[in-house]
Amino acid sequence: MSESGKIPLSSMTPERIEEIKRNFKAGSPWWFMIEKAEIAYLIHSLEESQQQNARWKEAVNGLMMADTDVQRDLAEAQQTIARQQAELDEYQGQMKILTEWANAEEMNVSDLISERNDLQEAFEKIKSAAPNPFYHMASDALK
Repeated sequence: MSESGKIPLSSMTPERIEEIKRNFKAGSPWWFMIEKAEIAYLIHSLEESQQQNARWKEAVNGLMMADTDVQRDLAEAQQTIARQQAELDEYQGQMKILTEWANAEEMNVSDLISERNDLQEAFEKIKSAAPNPFYHMASDALK
């Protein structure tokens, strides 16, 4: 290490790191061939890598938790949609029944109006005929 406590980066070139790796893999007594500054640099690099790894793990955990929250929210939304769809289906069924009933009532009203008109015509025929004793009874009945 230098006097300032920093590791001299110039001594740890990619070629030097590869040389250390080769010596280690070959079973050479690599620890004797490495200067203290290089060991300090390797330790420092390892610590930085571990810190970066921890930050990545935190980020991944955060994303996983966010994904879990999104999945929970999605499941709740799907349940709400299903519940609302069931309610809509129920209302549609009720509207169909009411529409059928209204159509039937409309037909009944139309039939009643038609029947009333027929009776009115009959009454007018009776009225226009000669004085008839049933005229007053029919007139009172239609009122």
